[in-house]
Amino acid sequence: MSKILVFMLVLLSACETPLDYFIDEKELIEVYSIPLDLYMNAEYQDSTGYYIIDYPMNSESSYTAVEYYTNPMTRVFWNSEDTYTFIYWGREFVYPIITNSTYSSEDGDGRQLIYLYKDHIGDTLSVDGCIEEGCKRLYFIVREG
Repeated sequence: MSKILVFMLVLLSACETPLDYFIDEKELIEVYSIPLDLYMNAEYQDSTGYYIIDYPMNSESSYTAVEYYTNPMTRVFWNSEDTYTFIYWGREFVYPIITNSTYSSEDGDGRQLIYLYKDHIGDTLSVDGCIEEGCKRLYFIVREG
């Protein structure tokens, strides 16, 4: 019985993990890499590579959306360095133009709204979509519509 125990300990300590012989690291990366493609349903400007969003001039605020494709039922976290400010009862509140998280559909598609207001006209804004493997950034320009 002790010979079997010694043999098992030698076998287990001979490699980093017992599964090293069965799993190819390159194959593991390919299996678990999750794609994330961000895009907008808007005019795409080739010279800068940024999307163009038309802001409706008769509105105090507006929305646009970032759309994405990834694996089915994947959670995507949203953030932006760009913000909007509103005043409520004399206090200023500043929030990112996109927040929270969404799950992709069973087909891998999804979308999240982006808040815009008049001060964004003429600016280049960006939003970040993040999954486990990392983040992608999408840029867009807001112009008078």
